[in-house]
Amino acid sequence: MRTATDIALATACAATQAATEVVGYYPSWAIYVQYAPSDVDWQRVTHGQHAVLEVLPDATLHESADYATTRAALLVEAQVYDVPVLASVGGWEGCTGSRVQQIAADPTLRAALAQNLTDYCVAHGYAGVSLDWEFPGMAYGPEPACAKLGKNTA
Repeated sequence: MRTATDIALATACAATQAATEVVGYYPSWAIYVQYAPSDVDWQRVTHGQHAVLEVLPDATLHESADYATTRAALLVEAQVYDVPVLASVGGWEGCTGSRVQQIAADPTLRAALAQNLTDYCVAHGYAGVSLDWEFPGMAYGPEPACAKLGKNTA
């Protein structure tokens, strides 16, 4: 039985056959449809994304129970195939505009978020971060802050 993740991955692969990078998105809630990290066809992807970490208002990160449960297995499976995995941060609920807008607008919080993301990736073995900020262009304050967030990420 093909899951939504299988279909999304197959579609991405078919659409990008000539591309040099194919990213497989693994949502931590896939465990509820019995789609384990070992079910991913790692030979078809060049990079993985593990969704999702939540950004809290104080620029710290929150790891759901689903995320924590799937983290080790996902990273081990990807490593077998030499596929780097990015920690996907945010999403619909975990990185909503007004919350990240406030962090992006504050130099101290912006630096804290960059450091927290770095520390998390190093501690757990992620190759980097995929920031899914929904929706940075919306007016949550006097001006969009999306350009400011990138200043502390290198």
